[in-house]
Amino acid sequence: MEKVKNTLRKIADLVKANKVIAVGLSALLVVTVGVCVYMLIVNSNSKNSSSNKNTEQETKKFEYFCPYKMYEEDGKTYGSKGDDNSWELNTKEVDWIKSNCSENVWTPKSEEVKEDNLPIIENLVEDIKPPVIKNLVVEFARYNSRTGKAGAFVFKSSEDKVFLEFGARVKSSTGDWKLLPTFEYRTDPNAKVFVAADGIITDLRFQTDTKDYEIMTSPSARSRYAVIYDHVKNVTLKKGDSVKAGQTLGTAGTWAAGIGRVELMVNEYSDEIDSHYCPFKFFDPSLIETYKQQVRNMMADWEAFKGKSSIYAESKDIWPGCPYEILIEDDSGVHP
Repeated sequence: MEKVKNTLRKIADLVKANKVIAVGLSALLVVTVGVCVYMLIVNSNSKNSSSNKNTEQETKKFEYFCPYKMYEEDGKTYGSKGDDNSWELNTKEVDWIKSNCSENVWTPKSEEVKEDNLPIIENLVEDIKPPVIKNLVVEFARYNSRTGKAGAFVFKSSEDKVFLEFGARVKSSTGDWKLLPTFEYRTDPNAKVFVAADGIITDLRFQTDTKDYEIMTSPSARSRYAVIYDHVKNVTLKKGDSVKAGQTLGTAGTWAAGIGRVELMVNEYSDEIDSHYCPFKFFDPSLIETYKQQVRNMMADWEAFKGKSSIYAESKDIWPGCPYEILIEDDSGVHP
């Protein structure tokens, strides 16, 4: 009987011991599971946070990105800034670009996405489209001996030329000879000056020496090209205004008693040099022949008025009034 009791005590002790082990194992398991769940939650939150940051960065990177070009390759769509850099675009980004950007250079369509409102300016590429010239700033017409005018031009024998061609050799303010990188006109003092190409006014400055304005317009705020109107009075527009070809810009500045003066210049700017173009280089194809003939008529009428047929070297012209297509301006001056 005693043996049985001892055996039973041993069994009870073993059961108690096993219970303790079981409880310990259970507690350990609970702790382990808890730690694993915690780590999974932390890891998940970390990934979500990282994913949200990446998504935010991607959204910022592409939300206002009007690329220079958009193209497909190997079934994927890419946006390019016009250099060696390009980005893969998802469907949402492609849809945004098509909705908010204009084709070719993909410039912003609406006020909401114009340059000044964009948070990521560096993603916008320089606008490389040149202006489209649609007129020559003042009125051209055949000479009328009764009025002594040819449109806006005043014919006075005291002048060597009333139309100074692009590349004409003239004396500078310092007395040195230079090539004129403009079309320059001698006009009626009250002659209207018109906008030559659609765009926006990117600069407007008053010139104290001549008491008139120099006005610069460009196809867009990011354009490397500029159409410049020099010596303009009675200007009512301001910097930032949008303008349309044919719109009145002001009136001619003063050249001499009874004679006005205005210049038209078409420039392209870079870090090292400035390029000046004959206005016919970027003329509207549907209008160019009309204005080329007007320039021919002006030169012929002036030569007839002066009684000298060799004032203009028309045989050397690439376009009427343009012996050069382009003149370069650098540290050495203006030259072909």
